[in-house]
Amino acid sequence: LGMALADVLPLAQEGRPLPREEHPARRALQTQQPILGRYECRTTDPPRLLQITANPLRLGAASAAAVLSFEDVTEQAAAELQREQSRRAIEREGHLLKGVLEDLQESQDRLRQEHAALRAPQAQLLQQEKFAAVGRLANGVAHEVRNPLAILLEGVRCLTREGGLTGPAAEVLGAMQQAILRATRITQDMLDFSRPARLELKPVPLSAVIGSALELAEKQLITHNVQVIRDTPADLPRVLADENQMKQVFINLILNAFQAMPEGGQLTIRCASRALAATEPGVGFGRHAAFQPGERVVVCEVRDTGPGIPRAALSKVFDPFFTTKAPGQGTGLGLTITRTIIEQHGGVILVESEEGRGTCMRTLLPIVEEAGNGRFGPGAHGRSMEGAASAAPSEHR
Repeated sequence: LGMALADVLPLAQEGRPLPREEHPARRALQTQQPILGRYECRTTDPPRLLQITANPLRLGAASAAAVLSFEDVTEQAAAELQREQSRRAIEREGHLLKGVLEDLQESQDRLRQEHAALRAPQAQLLQQEKFAAVGRLANGVAHEVRNPLAILLEGVRCLTREGGLTGPAAEVLGAMQQAILRATRITQDMLDFSRPARLELKPVPLSAVIGSALELAEKQLITHNVQVIRDTPADLPRVLADENQMKQVFINLILNAFQAMPEGGQLTIRCASRALAATEPGVGFGRHAAFQPGERVVVCEVRDTGPGIPRAALSKVFDPFFTTKAPGQGTGLGLTITRTIIEQHGGVILVESEEGRGTCMRTLLPIVEEAGNGRFGPGAHGRSMEGAASAAPSEHR
């Protein structure tokens, strides 16, 4: 034709005219290598997409040629483009869907956390309602029973003084008197549980309170062959407390511990001051949280080496009238009253136990420096406050 192939078959790539030196025929001749590519053919309207293969062909020592083959791949390329666009669209939708799912999962986790955070105060409110109802019932029963018991006790004492009884009859009277005294103590415990007392709050050295409680329980500890390990530093920060009420708390916890070790064992009492972590029980920012994260408290642990508390009973140890002692050996009000006193002091009491490995009662009490945060209100130092009644030191959980 007397024309260059680049003029007969002008090509383009990506909308850009293909320079002569980049034409597949010329490149095959220059490189003596097969050339394969897709090019836009501008001689048609609309332009078509061709897949061109240029194979070099040597005719002799001084001449060479190239064989070109053409395949129209316009529809194929359009289909490939559509598939690629669809893939990208699906990928975009997948990313969007993944983001939505992640948002949903995050929302679900947040709802689960909020639900768990609400369950604790709800359970606390239910427990308070239950305690109030049991308290009203206990108060009524105790008042009805106390007077008849006083009459019976006075009658037994009168017979003992003036009856001149000996032998089995005297033994029966003695047993009756012990039974009436026990029933009287139980009714008093019920009244203590149902009737608030006045707390005289002032800065108290907890180490001294625990020392006094140990002195009162010393004889029973020695009798039961209980070894005492005490780590209660004298320089602990003071807590804002009613000293007598707090002494009753620790007497109760100490007696609880040694009663759990009838064959003897080890009683460990440790106290320390530390800041609370946000994940600890009773810590948070809600209305029902006893402490805030980072707040400093005095933590006191009373630990025994007894048989421990069954897992099923752990959630009930502070319930009114619940006891793990044998029938007739406890009313189950001791720990209930103890917790009430601790909570009236703005504190928390926790129980940890594992069968065969003993029990630990842990109390958390606000220190005087922290008590100024409004927990007891301004001017709490030395003032009276409605609180719980005295703990029953003879009661075991």
